[in-house]
Amino acid sequence: VWQAWAILSDPVYRAEFLLPLQTPPFWQFLLNYGIFLLLALLASFHFLRQSPIPNPQSLIIAWLIGAFLAVYITPTAQPRKLIEGAHLPMCILAAWAWHQILLPKTVVIRRRPIFALLLIGSITPMFFWMSQVVDFLRSDEIALHEGKVPFYLRENHLRLIDWLARNSKPDEAILCNYQLGNYIPVLTGRRVFIAHWSGTINVAEKFKTARKIWRGELSIDEAKKLFRQHKLRYALATFYERHATKPKHEPENCDELREKFRFDKYGDLVFRIGDDAIYRLRW
Repeated sequence: VWQAWAILSDPVYRAEFLLPLQTPPFWQFLLNYGIFLLLALLASFHFLRQSPIPNPQSLIIAWLIGAFLAVYITPTAQPRKLIEGAHLPMCILAAWAWHQILLPKTVVIRRRPIFALLLIGSITPMFFWMSQVVDFLRSDEIALHEGKVPFYLRENHLRLIDWLARNSKPDEAILCNYQLGNYIPVLTGRRVFIAHWSGTINVAEKFKTARKIWRGELSIDEAKKLFRQHKLRYALATFYERHATKPKHEPENCDELREKFRFDKYGDLVFRIGDDAIYRLRW
């Protein structure tokens, strides 16, 4: 209740909380929680088999089941965050199953319980580890087509960011796409127009406006008003911004579509490295 009040009473947090986020399928939760969820289910089965009538452990079991159900049936924008409510009952049940069922019956685990627990726990989030390796190898692709940030920054992009840190003022903001906007505030201390694909307030509206700028479709008067309102002084021109000027498409068709990046009417080129550049906005 306190958390809900804290979020909904603040306009910034409320706007972020109301942004719809898709809930992952149950099998992803199963793979990520792995042995801990299996142990909790083992304990639940043990208690329910002992007595069909409610017992002292029924509350914890109902708590666990209710937390998972809430993730899928609660009519809120971000029900996935309710999964945090499952952690405590799951850990209580898993700990009981570990000490009361597995340890007494397994010689190897009983001899080295801490080592066994660390080993099992380290390989538990299989989906997470596999997805991270795959995403790392597809960093550019997922950043361009799947709404995620790159796992690492290219040397050119680091040099652009370093230039911004040295040449921009603390109160000046940067116009860029979220892929680099996710890193710039941390590395430079400067604000950005779009910092995150979901955490930025009114991100859909802001991205639509930014795309008009990158395509040269925003009028000069509108651009002046926007730049002054948000104190935008510099803009990046990398393949992230250029790619955003293409019409919506499937990844396999990306090379067939032409970019429509037209930024010269809004700013002057002040720094370039290869195909990447920084513009100083005129207003």
